[in-house]
Amino acid sequence: MLIGLLQDKKVSIDTEKCMKCALCARVCPMQLSPYTDYDDKCQLKSDDCIRCGACVVNCPTQALSFEENRSFTGEPCPHKKKRKEYKAVLEKVEDLTSDVRQFTFKFIEPPKMSFKPGQFLIIKVLDGPIVFRAYSISSTPDECSSVKLAIKKVSDGLGSPLVYEFKEGMEVILEGPMGEFTLQDDTKDVIFVANGIGITPFVSMTKEALKRNQGRVMLLFGVRNEKDIIYDDYFKALKEEYPDFEYILSLTKPSENWKGEKGRVPVLIEKINLQSYDAYLCGSKPMLKDTKEALIKSGIKSERIFFESFF
Repeated sequence: MLIGLLQDKKVSIDTEKCMKCALCARVCPMQLSPYTDYDDKCQLKSDDCIRCGACVVNCPTQALSFEENRSFTGEPCPHKKKRKEYKAVLEKVEDLTSDVRQFTFKFIEPPKMSFKPGQFLIIKVLDGPIVFRAYSISSTPDECSSVKLAIKKVSDGLGSPLVYEFKEGMEVILEGPMGEFTLQDDTKDVIFVANGIGITPFVSMTKEALKRNQGRVMLLFGVRNEKDIIYDDYFKALKEEYPDFEYILSLTKPSENWKGEKGRVPVLIEKINLQSYDAYLCGSKPMLKDTKEALIKSGIKSERIFFESFF
């Protein structure tokens, strides 16, 4: 019965959600490519699909699903891609730490891009097969003719080693902006919490919250030691511009010379009264889990905690 039901359905793609990571193609036992081989109704073309569901289950953005065969129902694709493709040139490469590099891309066509603080872009890293990787934007929307992406090199990853081979002056393809990890319209008092490379979306989100001037703004940033700190000068400059901005940098394994805060960010949260705050979290899954628990204990309602996992 179940097999019969699935035979009437086809793997369908939401092209707005799809990040072209190619994971669906890698897990397909029939070596199909749902993220590229779809028809004008946004459904897999191939008749070789055995409907095992591997691509649907493993899609990290839930862009794939089993839907009624639209060739039979006559329904059009309900998920037309809205995001734009941008041709850009890699203008500058900077080492922020030993394993984090900032890439500045200048747009060629279209020449400008609008985005909301907290959104991300996907970069084409391979042509055959086509593979993209997603990275948060680490610049502010007022820099509309260019965009910065801070990327941590993961030695056994697919995307970052390839991006690290990019040279200044080369042309690349970007798509976006994407993502819903943005400031809520009704956010007033706000705390941003990040560890490691999870700080990148807060470069623009922190400034946006300060410019809104709707309430108190706090940033809690945790890294292992001094050599892992990024964007410290940027946040210190924001503190100079907005004296009420609370910027707390905490190290878990600092040197003997470190004079600032020490310890994991969830432990520090337990000491702060955050009852009226919204919380935005970005970083490792263990940090997110422990921080959410600490925030709820501190008085923040679970529905006012927004998060994005990086690693």
